[in-house]
Amino acid sequence: MASESPKQPNPNPQKRPANSGAAAPKQDPPLSLPKAPPLYRPIDWIAFAITALVVFIGYMYTLAPDLTLQDSGELAVASMYAGVPHPPGYPVWTIYTWIFTKILPFSNIAWRVAVSSAFAGALACGLVSLMVSRGSSMFIESVADFKGIARKTENLICLVSGLVAGLLIGFNGFMWSQSVIVEVYSLSMLTVTMVLVGLLHWAYAPNQYRYLYFAWFSCGLAFNNHQSLLVMTLAMVFCLIPLVQAKLGRAMFFWVAVAYFLGLILADQGSFSMLRDTTTPGKYYNAPVMFVFTLVGVAGLAGYVWLSIKTRATGADIGRDAILAAVTIGLLWGKGTGAMIVGASLTLLIYFCIDLYYGSKKRPLPWMPHWRKAMGAFLAFALGVAFYIYMPLASMTNPPLNWGYPRTVGGFMHAFTRGQYERIRPTSGTGRNIAEQTISWVSTYAKQVKFILIEGPIEEFSLGFLFIGLVPLFFFRKLQPRERAWLLGLVAFYIVLGPVLVELFNPAPDRQSLSLNKPFFIASHFIIALAIGYGLTLLMAMLVTNYEKYRLPMLGGFAVIALGALYVPEWIAPDTGVIKTFKATPYVILRFAAVWTFALAVLTTLVLAIPRKTAPIAAFMVIALLMPVWTVAAHWSGNEQRGHFFGYWFGHDMFTPPFRGKNGQLIYTRAERQELMKTPEGQKYIYPEMTRDAILFGGTDPGRFCPTYTIFCESFIPPENKPRDPEFDRRDVYIITQNALADGTYLQYIRAHYNRSTEKDEPFFTTLFRSDREKELNLRTNLLARMFAVPLDNLFMGYGYKVEKERRARGVYPPVEIYTPTNEDSQRCFSEYMADAQARMAKGQLRPGEDVRVIDNRVQVSGQVAVMAINALLAKVIFEKNPTNEFFVEESFPLEWMYPHLTPFGIIMKINRQQLPELTQDIVDRDHRFWSDFSERLIGNWITYETPIKDITEFAERVYVNKDFKAFKGDPRFVRDEDGQKAFSKLRSSIAGVYAWRVAQTAQTAMMLEQRPPNTLTAAERNLLEVHQRMFKEADFAFKQAYAFCPYSPEALYRYVQLLAGARRFDEAIMLAKTSIKVDPRNAGLQNLIGELNRMKSQAGGTAVLPPDTSAALAGLEATYRAQPGDFSNALGLAQMYAQLGRTADVLRVADDIVAGAHVDTTNLSFAAQVYQQLADYPRLEKALERWTRVTPTPEAWLDYAASQAVQGKQPQAITSIGQALAMNRERIKTNSKAANIASSLDGDPRFASLKGNADFRQMLATNR
Repeated sequence: MASESPKQPNPNPQKRPANSGAAAPKQDPPLSLPKAPPLYRPIDWIAFAITALVVFIGYMYTLAPDLTLQDSGELAVASMYAGVPHPPGYPVWTIYTWIFTKILPFSNIAWRVAVSSAFAGALACGLVSLMVSRGSSMFIESVADFKGIARKTENLICLVSGLVAGLLIGFNGFMWSQSVIVEVYSLSMLTVTMVLVGLLHWAYAPNQYRYLYFAWFSCGLAFNNHQSLLVMTLAMVFCLIPLVQAKLGRAMFFWVAVAYFLGLILADQGSFSMLRDTTTPGKYYNAPVMFVFTLVGVAGLAGYVWLSIKTRATGADIGRDAILAAVTIGLLWGKGTGAMIVGASLTLLIYFCIDLYYGSKKRPLPWMPHWRKAMGAFLAFALGVAFYIYMPLASMTNPPLNWGYPRTVGGFMHAFTRGQYERIRPTSGTGRNIAEQTISWVSTYAKQVKFILIEGPIEEFSLGFLFIGLVPLFFFRKLQPRERAWLLGLVAFYIVLGPVLVELFNPAPDRQSLSLNKPFFIASHFIIALAIGYGLTLLMAMLVTNYEKYRLPMLGGFAVIALGALYVPEWIAPDTGVIKTFKATPYVILRFAAVWTFALAVLTTLVLAIPRKTAPIAAFMVIALLMPVWTVAAHWSGNEQRGHFFGYWFGHDMFTPPFRGKNGQLIYTRAERQELMKTPEGQKYIYPEMTRDAILFGGTDPGRFCPTYTIFCESFIPPENKPRDPEFDRRDVYIITQNALADGTYLQYIRAHYNRSTEKDEPFFTTLFRSDREKELNLRTNLLARMFAVPLDNLFMGYGYKVEKERRARGVYPPVEIYTPTNEDSQRCFSEYMADAQARMAKGQLRPGEDVRVIDNRVQVSGQVAVMAINALLAKVIFEKNPTNEFFVEESFPLEWMYPHLTPFGIIMKINRQQLPELTQDIVDRDHRFWSDFSERLIGNWITYETPIKDITEFAERVYVNKDFKAFKGDPRFVRDEDGQKAFSKLRSSIAGVYAWRVAQTAQTAMMLEQRPPNTLTAAERNLLEVHQRMFKEADFAFKQAYAFCPYSPEALYRYVQLLAGARRFDEAIMLAKTSIKVDPRNAGLQNLIGELNRMKSQAGGTAVLPPDTSAALAGLEATYRAQPGDFSNALGLAQMYAQLGRTADVLRVADDIVAGAHVDTTNLSFAAQVYQQLADYPRLEKALERWTRVTPTPEAWLDYAASQAVQGKQPQAITSIGQALAMNRERIKTNSKAANIASSLDGDPRFASLKGNADFRQMLATNR
């Protein structure tokens, strides 16, 4: 039986009825607002249930069966142990997923947590259906033309629209990808929909403030799950609330204005780092962030003034607000945050007491009471945010995942404020004046909007569906005030979750950046799904009520949509439409998706064209219900995770390298490994398991998170829950992140795990409650802290120690402590690096990318190179202080001291205790066999030493660009899994880098030996030459595999190109770069690389044929050079002779001598730089240009130095060097107005094309030109 739609309550209950002019009889009771009937009807809940169930089934079918890559490992560990994941800590998510690890007592931990993602995602999609179904009824009732629709028909329309909207967002690529793995975003979207559900209910019944408070509480939860969702408050405060209740909106605007002034004061005091430019001494502000912040603040102040006038605020209202503003702002400015909180709280308490007094006397208040509702909303939001207190409490149990060590106050603030991450750098423009900067910003922002907010939605929803989503806007004037407010509210939500976030995140257009930023815009797609649902409703209502009137316009509209489904111009969206799809790929699923949208549009057109009088509403509904079939087909390939074990292999196989068993398959069985390793072939080709009590350095995100999972989760679940390797248990291994050691909170973290006796913890609450003055003067703890903080510390720290003791008893941490760096070690390594950097700076021997400056007679270092140098020293401390443990590493950034110690060990590397003079043939053969076998799991085992690069690039274009899998021999799931491609390419290129490093070490000597007759070589020289050739051959093979695994991986491409260019194989290097740009067409750095390679190829030319007396001439030049190495003419003549002989390594040796010379000048350096540039040896080129900046520090020299860094992808270092060039350029122009201005041509310099999307680059241009 169809349910009746409840009547609308009076949306403005404070107004008197129109016929209330006559006085009511005295005996009548006072008028009261009738209670609104329930908002959601049974049909709405049916839409919710069907959608949630269908989506959940779809998610479960495509769920990842085990560990995946990226953040999956650390998040799963945090879930199992109720720990603290990466900043900002995700406390609500952690508690939620921890529950799932307990209520699902089977399968692996990653699967259990992934189920929680699927469940939250399904609920979120169900809530979309709920809102569309009920909102559709509200829209229908709001439009006068639709009053005649029968209740049964209306219910069917609402149900269909709700189902379509929910399923479209459920199998949207953004949402689907995050709901079948261990991730935080599906729960984030659930809290977003909870906010919208609460607001819809409050808009329906504005007097029921509990729904408003629920929305604000949900917003606080959303802020827990992802801090970027805080922008939702702008839509709530600036649009929806003022439209529903102007007086409440006025109170909200008051707090926005006050918060703006408080933020300015905190920024001035140095406590609001988001607004500060921390890289520049003095009180300089982050201009783009300050602009956005000021825009919001001024808008809040203007809104307060406007609504004060509109609501006829009294003097008491203005006075109350003025006093509160003066107290909060004045106390913060004069006394600090603590005094401000106390003062504001007391003032609000006084106001509340005044309201109570007037209420008890039954007298009208002297002011509007809505300030209490605003405070109620704030308190509800604060209650949601208060879950952050979970972090220090969880940290006190010393869980395996304890990021930032938030059991200390400093660690908690570091995690909460995301201190380890780069500050916000919004999109900004460059130019010499405001006009140029504005034009630049508009151009950059328009491109970002195009690839994020236009091409992205077209890819996820299709162009035709998006047109349907625009329909509600055309009905805006016909809607009643309540529905107008809701529609405008949704528009506001889309603006803040779409265009505003684009401005704040400043996304780059390359493939890896898009993949990284994709989840941040899921929420905006929820608004689009709601719009499409409401659009469908209105279209069906038009057909039902006035078919003849709307038939032809709708017929024309769907005909246009059909044409768009057939072909979409390239400038709107690439590779969209049937024609383009069939031309681009033979992949049947993508072709089916393209044909399906075209068929739906054509079918709808035919359905409208045939009947002229009777509305084909039933057929239209059936077609609408078929719309989600497209989204499933279009997004299945890139988002399903069924049978994907790449994350499991990544984490598990570090410890237990697979081997080919007797059945011919890659297996892990311990007994069979031991049996086969007794045979000669097994001893040669099979890796043993990682040694017991080993120390593993993790580098990349999956390289540290996946082994963390396998150590702390996989090792502790029953054998029946880990069928792929029931014997696995590596709780004995110590896992340490190599590139986090310079972070003091991380050292606390690993000391608490592995060297507990040395880590003493401070009481969190006592420290929090003590003032800075108490701490500085070591005064007695204040009374408040003694009364409340000390008992809390005793309670939670006691419980934490109990839990930790139980965990250690279970073997969660190895029983034997290892040496981990102390604070003194950290300081010593920092001082050692500083002293070394200062000494090398004095000699002009700084490493490429090092930023060392003397400011106010003090040496200062910054940048990634310096941090990694300190990390390397601390890693070496661990290596040297633990001589009885064996070490292994998954490399992130190369640590130079490790290279002589490294040998391949399956998918990672072993750090041998002693340096190895060479990698023997057996070492190489084992690695070669292992990766050939392992490649069968990925792309197939078809790459050999003899495979030409042309075959590699043709494979990459065929498989990754055209998605032609007809001749593909590997696992098709791998070429659909971008994270798997990047991860295994990184692993292989790291091992290839070890070979390439050894090639570089012997290159000069080997090149010299190759010129000599073989019969003149000693046994040692022949061995060296053989080793060099073996290393080059193996590096070439390993890089081929790494590139084939992921042709858009910057590391695999750039390192391979460098190897090839050094061997003068420019054509092959260019071929690789051109293929990569087909896979990643928006990557400006790749186009720059191709240009550099072409230029080097043209400059290198051919090798001349030498006269017969070459040997004698060469010997004479060498003798002269040895006698007078400082004579540049001797060096030049010898280098030219070496070049003619093709002895590249010797040319490099001469160039190196020139750069290191004590009396080098710009002429010498120019020659050396040209040599390095022709040979594509960018690190050496960078070093030569760095020396040039010290010999002749001109703006041009610094700019060339920056270009050498940019071509290597070292953007932070390049930005620093450009800054120095621009600063010197500015000073030069001050003294000589006619001097060349390098800033005028910097925008168009092709060497910096890869920096175009960098916010720092644009900001630097804007402020220095």
